[in-house]
Amino acid sequence: MKAKEYLKNIEKIDRLIEEKLLQKEDLRNMKITASIDGMPRGNGGSSDKIGNAVAKIGEIEEEIDSKIDELIALKLEATGLINKLDVQENLLLDMRYIGKKGWKVIADEFGYEERNVHRLHSKALNRLDEILEKHVRKCQ
Repeated sequence: MKAKEYLKNIEKIDRLIEEKLLQKEDLRNMKITASIDGMPRGNGGSSDKIGNAVAKIGEIEEEIDSKIDELIALKLEATGLINKLDVQENLLLDMRYIGKKGWKVIADEFGYEERNVHRLHSKALNRLDEILEKHVRKCQ
């Protein structure tokens, strides 16, 4: 796996967590709507809807917790690998992939033009590719 793909996994897991949180919020809103509507019904009434929503919310919360654990582990591992780079490359990759900062913000903080930040980014990714390759070999 290349360094950029490896680091993008952080973003993917983060997005997945955000989506799961939105799903959970939607279900909570459904549950509230069903309980407000709550006119007495026979089998299959609003209490079933509420119970199903509560169960689904529990499942989603477990998925969120699992993904958060995965994200933390990946961020810790990535930070450990990034820390093996020189200070400037370390800071750039940390800001971009761990801190989720945009190119303009990074360029401003570095006092560089964006194209220079992109060059430094490419160089840092190439160096991280080498570190990742050694890391993978060591883990096998």
